[in-house]
Amino acid sequence: MKKKSNILLLLAIILMLITVSFMAACGSCAHDFKDGICAVCGEADPDYTEGSCTHSYTAGVCTQCGIACTHNYENGICATCRIPCLHSYTDGVCVYCQISCAHSYMNGICIVCKSSCTHSFTDGTCTICGTVCTHNYADGTCTACGTACVHSYAEGVCTTCGMACSHNYTDGTCIVCGITCTHTFEESVCTQCGMNCTHTYDKEICTVCGFENPDYRPEDKGRSLYNEIVEKYKYLVLYKYMNEELPPRIENDPFYMDALYEVVGQFDPTMNFGYSFKDIDGDGYVELLLVENSNRLYAIFTVKEQVPAIVATFQQGMGYLGHNGMIFFNVKRFGASGGQILLGNYFTHLIDGKLVGIAYGWEDADGNYDTQDDEKYYYISADGVKNDITYDDYKAIRDEYAYYWEAPTRLTKQNNLQFNPALIAGDMSDITADFSTYDEIIKTFGLMHSKVTEGKCVRSKWISGAYDAGMRFKCEEDFVIYNRLFAACVLVQSKEKATFGYAKKDLNSDGVEELILLESNFHVLAIFTEMDGKMVLLDSYNDLRTAFIDENGRIHVRQRVLPGMENDCEYFVYEVGAGELLVKVAIGIKFDAKGEQKKIYQISDGTAADLDQTAWNELYAEFSLDIGEIMYHTYTKDKSGLIFTAAPII
Repeated sequence: MKKKSNILLLLAIILMLITVSFMAACGSCAHDFKDGICAVCGEADPDYTEGSCTHSYTAGVCTQCGIACTHNYENGICATCRIPCLHSYTDGVCVYCQISCAHSYMNGICIVCKSSCTHSFTDGTCTICGTVCTHNYADGTCTACGTACVHSYAEGVCTTCGMACSHNYTDGTCIVCGITCTHTFEESVCTQCGMNCTHTYDKEICTVCGFENPDYRPEDKGRSLYNEIVEKYKYLVLYKYMNEELPPRIENDPFYMDALYEVVGQFDPTMNFGYSFKDIDGDGYVELLLVENSNRLYAIFTVKEQVPAIVATFQQGMGYLGHNGMIFFNVKRFGASGGQILLGNYFTHLIDGKLVGIAYGWEDADGNYDTQDDEKYYYISADGVKNDITYDDYKAIRDEYAYYWEAPTRLTKQNNLQFNPALIAGDMSDITADFSTYDEIIKTFGLMHSKVTEGKCVRSKWISGAYDAGMRFKCEEDFVIYNRLFAACVLVQSKEKATFGYAKKDLNSDGVEELILLESNFHVLAIFTEMDGKMVLLDSYNDLRTAFIDENGRIHVRQRVLPGMENDCEYFVYEVGAGELLVKVAIGIKFDAKGEQKKIYQISDGTAADLDQTAWNELYAEFSLDIGEIMYHTYTKDKSGLIFTAAPII
């Protein structure tokens, strides 16, 4: 059946072709012109002129002439036939109509034109296609979107972008990444985090940063640092003693040799040269003092940065040590005729290895330094400025400092200088000071005034150290107590033999008796108490510091203020505490050169605050003694209830 149908279709086609040919041959073709040519017979349209068709398009083909529209697109619509462009995009632009694709993105690719989004990021998200940036960081900033990395650190490195933390340290820990600084110190400050080393010292050196401990104090307070100087000093004194001259100088000898040659050059075999140690400036290191046994100073060495250094030498031993670290000395000059042409009086303190203070004096007015024919007076302030002053000004300053020149060697001795002779080694005494118990203190006190002084305390012998040689000392602390007791004894020593002794009384009603050393007229010399089984010297008294004891066991002290007018004083009332004296009243008064009251004040923690007269009177009443009418020792004898017992004669 199928074969028969195919034969019939073929016959129909042949018949149609024969018919068309016939129609053409006979001129009867109905014509179907396309572009001016009949699509049936191929005959040219005699009426056709190219471009003459007004065209009416359907689906892009002219229904009159059959010509396809060539298209002229505007906004993707052909302006001729109004057919929309079917678009074929390259780089997001249609190759037919050149319109840009409106884009509809998925995963950063336009699903219409297949072009990739160029991305414009805000906060890491593309505002065009919504793609979230995957970030490619350089120096902590994404090179694609410019977003700064929100760092997450591990061991100082960001695990997100790999950037190392620049660190912002507080107390050695970075507040950004939390890492602890490993510290590299220079001059005890970390160069990385700026933290000061907290220091872990092994004696004088920090084991962390290598810094020298400024508070380190060796057990000997630095005495051993002077060993070389002391040995060379003793050698020079001995050499001059044996040869009556000093040995020749050598080249490049140590820094201290100039001072030693100057000092020993003044050595007189009739004098006993030696040395002492004293912490003058309170820094915990002792100074080395080259002294004569009469307590005249020739030179002072100190410790700076844990190394010995020379402070000063004093002309002809005219240096002295006063209260509270005061170093005072003379400078003199003489003219060709032998007359004195200059005198300078210096009052200084040791500060940072130098002597700092004031000076006053007179000098030859015409400056020829030949004869003492005239004088002019001057004052040098603490900042080193020298000004001329009148004689009256000079006299006022001289009077203010007069006490220092009344007994300078005694003031020096009262500083508890233990004299070490340069020529004689060893302790020649056969008795030992003992302050371990009240009984031993009383025994030592008796020995001081019987065996050592042979019953009479001579001030000059004490000053020259003769009594120091009469006693052995187990430690420096015992020497200090011994010397303070002698300083008190010379206060009351008369030409006649004095009787020294003691009394015991519980001054503060705590069940522990205090030991009060006295002279038979009840001058209070010293007060001891007991604390944790140890004897403690609470205080001792001398010509600058005088005491009496009242009926309530309180201790009243009048202390002269130096430098100042003779009547410038401070008044204290103490009660005995646990191993110390407790201040209850502390006031002071100063006068001008005419003897008129200039200043009244109260003392608290070492600081003076001005008082009005009413307040000062109330506090002074606590002192309970009119200084002008009653002597201290008499008041103590009448009011204290102490019973005097003479020290044993051994």
